[in-house]
Amino acid sequence: MAIIGLERKSSIEAEPRTLTVAELQVAREAAMFILNNNLMEEARKIFTEGLKPVPSIRDYDLFEDCDDEYEEEAEEEEEEGDEMRDWVELEQSYHTCLQIDVANASF
Repeated sequence: MAIIGLERKSSIEAEPRTLTVAELQVAREAAMFILNNNLMEEARKIFTEGLKPVPSIRDYDLFEDCDDEYEEEAEEEEEEGDEMRDWVELEQSYHTCLQIDVANASF
């Protein structure tokens, strides 16, 4: 029987890397160089080049579809007069829709 060792990966390893003090100093010097050698508008373009706004989850059609389904389920239950609604199931289906939206989002 072979024993297989499992490697655990620390959650900190999944976090984005941060800059060292030396790297921060180089970044500051580069930023000052850009500011000192360009017009303010040109410097702004350099600093913001390639940046995209962070999309809101509400921007996606899938989210709206799931939200409508969630509301329809709640309305149907109200019409039936069922006082013992299964809120856990509704919340789980709603969160599943959110997870699908995030998975399908193009960031």
